Amino acid sequence: MNIRDTARDVFSYVKNINPEEEALSILEKKIETSHIQNLKDAIIKDRQKFNDLFCAFDEKQEEFFSELPHDEPSHKYVKKLLADGVVKVSGLMPQEEVEEVKEFQDLVQKSVHPHEHESGYVSLCTTPPDRNHFYNHWRQFISNQSVRWQWSPLLNKGQIRIQSKNFGGLHAPGANRFIENSVLQKIFAHYNSIAKASGQIDRTNLEWIYPSPINHNGWHRDLTIHSLKAMVLLNDIDEHSAPMLFAKGSHRMSGEFDKQHHYDMFCLPVAKNRQGNVEDSSKDEWPKYASLEVHCGYINEENAPNDIHPKERQSGREITIGGDQYELFVCDGKAGDVVFFDSCGLHSGCRAHDKTRRSIVFSTSKSLSPKSIFFNMMQQGGV
Repeated sequence: MNIRDTARDVFSYVKNINPEEEALSILEKKIETSHIQNLKDAIIKDRQKFNDLFCAFDEKQEEFFSELPHDEPSHKYVKKLLADGVVKVSGLMPQEEVEEVKEFQDLVQKSVHPHEHESGYVSLCTTPPDRNHFYNHWRQFISNQSVRWQWSPLLNKGQIRIQSKNFGGLHAPGANRFIENSVLQKIFAHYNSIAKASGQIDRTNLEWIYPSPINHNGWHRDLTIHSLKAMVLLNDIDEHSAPMLFAKGSHRMSGEFDKQHHYDMFCLPVAKNRQGNVEDSSKDEWPKYASLEVHCGYINEENAPNDIHPKERQSGREITIGGDQYELFVCDGKAGDVVFFDSCGLHSGCRAHDKTRRSIVFSTSKSLSPKSIFFNMMQQGGV
């Protein structure tokens, strides 16, 4: 089975299959574990074979999308996503839902005093009530003096987060309704080569980015295989309020650095100790462009502009990362705008100078697309 046959067959086996467990079960029956291991060995030894497999799956993704109805409201946004790796949908989140999320943020902010202008994670220590009860009575619950919050401090980079996975699986009030938005659901489904939207979105990350002395997140990729996210702006964002940045086209193998970086992220180990920190020994194999953080997807300051001045935060300008040129996309906009981006593409935070960014990011906890499922199988050594 050659590279293109693999992409074609995997796609035909698992497209439109949801959830992930069912797709894995089908692939286990269809493809020998030895073939998966042999293919993994081959692409680790030969970068060109890795690149060919990566691109073959991308071609099948675009072919699948071309066969979907063109009259869906989501169609033009997915088309732009496939081309650039990022797209903004203006005013997608209703203002009523935006305001409810912000009200929840404000109450939590009061609860974590005096840490409300520091960096860290906020998690709920008190056992949350029944899901429906929480969403119907969340104001009383958050205001209850018996509710306890845990503060996990970090180096002060101006970022505070509340993640649904550390909040009993609950989303911020308002976000729980927006997660059912039909355009949001279809963009996630169609980008992941699933014809029918069926509740794939199950995670949220609510955050504040305050003015701070350093940038909270430099240029990086989350993964080497595509993973769609949707960031909702909860207040008006301009160049001074820490807009996220994206290097257009970097979700594909657009240039030499993309080819090398995607390959390195697939091949290189990331060993962690019991505290979840990366072992220094695993970093010895990382390339020189890598920043020695959580994985080699992060780019150091010698190879990426990790603190762009507000005057330079302009969409359309050219930036250099890893020696390659990219067109910059600045994720600014109005409250309620939603920026969809493939987090396997290069993206970066910005330092807030005199304004705060409030946003919430929607994502999935599982691999959804045929490419994501199969590449994860290879990295895990088969099913």
